[in-house]
Amino acid sequence: MLIRRRNRPTGGFDSFVYESRGVSIILDGTITNLRELQKGSSGKGLPALIVELYEKHGPDFPNLLRGNFCGIVHDDSAKRTLAFTNHLGTRPLYYATDAKSGDMAFSTDFYSLSGLMGELKLSKAVEPSSAYALLSFGYMLDDRTLIQGAKRLRPGTSLCIGRRGVFEHRYFSYSNQERDIGEREAVEKFYDLFMQAVKRGFEKDLEYGRKHICLLSGGLDSRMIAFAAARLGYSDTLTLTFGQSASLDDQIAKDISVDLGFDHLFMPLDGGNYLLDTKTPLRNNGGLIIYAGAAHAVRAYGRMDWQSLGLLHNGNLADISHGDYVDGNAHSAPSARMWAYSTRLLHRIEDETKAVMASYPNQEAFAVNTRGINGIMNGSYSALPYTETDEPFLDIDLVRFASSLPPRFKKGERLFLLMIGDRFPEALKYPWQRWNLRPTMRNYRIASGFAFKLFKRARMELQGLLSRKKAPRFDMNPMGYWMRANPALSAGLHARYETLARESDLPGELLDDCRSLASSGNPLELCQALTLLEAEQELGLSGSGLA
Repeated sequence: MLIRRRNRPTGGFDSFVYESRGVSIILDGTITNLRELQKGSSGKGLPALIVELYEKHGPDFPNLLRGNFCGIVHDDSAKRTLAFTNHLGTRPLYYATDAKSGDMAFSTDFYSLSGLMGELKLSKAVEPSSAYALLSFGYMLDDRTLIQGAKRLRPGTSLCIGRRGVFEHRYFSYSNQERDIGEREAVEKFYDLFMQAVKRGFEKDLEYGRKHICLLSGGLDSRMIAFAAARLGYSDTLTLTFGQSASLDDQIAKDISVDLGFDHLFMPLDGGNYLLDTKTPLRNNGGLIIYAGAAHAVRAYGRMDWQSLGLLHNGNLADISHGDYVDGNAHSAPSARMWAYSTRLLHRIEDETKAVMASYPNQEAFAVNTRGINGIMNGSYSALPYTETDEPFLDIDLVRFASSLPPRFKKGERLFLLMIGDRFPEALKYPWQRWNLRPTMRNYRIASGFAFKLFKRARMELQGLLSRKKAPRFDMNPMGYWMRANPALSAGLHARYETLARESDLPGELLDDCRSLASSGNPLELCQALTLLEAEQELGLSGSGLA
């Protein structure tokens, strides 16, 4: 068995390698409920505690942990190895198997896994459906990767390797089966669990003697983490914002941070030249997600001195808790087209996409497990070479509760807005970037009406016209404006595409489809084509999977 871990210049917080009584453990990530677990374990350190939990609970032991983590346990006496990831798979673990020898390779970094596959002399043929998923959605579907035979361990899973062969053991499955609960009770419970989640994450910083750092934008998710942290007394906090100067995200985030008494750092992205670095974002996310989705974050992370900074607290995938993937008073059927960056090539994987949708009961569950975990988490995955991350809205205790709330509570983030108004009225002072109105229940009713939606559409069209000469205020990453206003950006991206296309080993049809997206598509479609071709080169893929 070959195992490779991602190296970080600042160290890995709770990461360790440990052996005791014939049990060897490798853990990567952070355990945010460590102190809670230690209360009942006679003050044992983390490695000994993990061994104890494994010996008591076997492949279910990760269910007791909270945070972002993954790892491998080898039990000599039981002749068993467990590879595991956390409840939502937000700490990726990739693996591949040699069909002839049975040897397995594991890595927390997909490029490292590709290297291990090379050492095992395994074929690295491109996975056809994954290539088209990247050109459509901008991310992978389910546990697939760009390499045939290489997989990502499913969320909430322990992969058991032993006398019975290799099989998956699911210790947790996301469920949004509705519970019977009143709205007022739901608000109170949501608040308590949210505050618990924020406290768990920020306490890790103190545990390691680090300063708090929190992403902040003009949205609600990061805002509420900042307000909760301030209420809990975590005052030594740096907020980080990146985007187009003078955008609403820039202005709102600065106002919030100053009023909370935090230090604030804004990194401008004006001109979009950061997009010319097509390699670094893909090295950070494994080439499995559109590089443009995290290039702005990677630029910021790479310029930070992380030695004194703690976990990167952020609101990624808050949709899973406050319900932004719910669009009605009842759950609806899954729709793939709704979540695709580009639908031009979606017909190439129609059968595969239908099969994936059929495995989920409704739109919210499908969106959480595909767009959410495989796509939206791009920003967090891209931070892993520099630090660990903390997503309070993904604390599994909060997720378990929030996922089962009736859809009518979550439509338009209704319950989340009720919680803010009830428990954080001070946060209503600032407009919400999405509406450019304060996030009050009165404005919720206005925003839910037809007139406001019509006004918003007209505003976007007007913004599109004005953005030909001036950067739009409502967009922190106005790629269309940058491509028009900055000829060097457009020329550089197309030149890079042409270089990659000439060197590509992908078969004709796939390469023709990439060229179609790059030559006549919008800026995001160009970035999708660039992502696939750059990943092909960096991973050393062959085109035999599509021959």
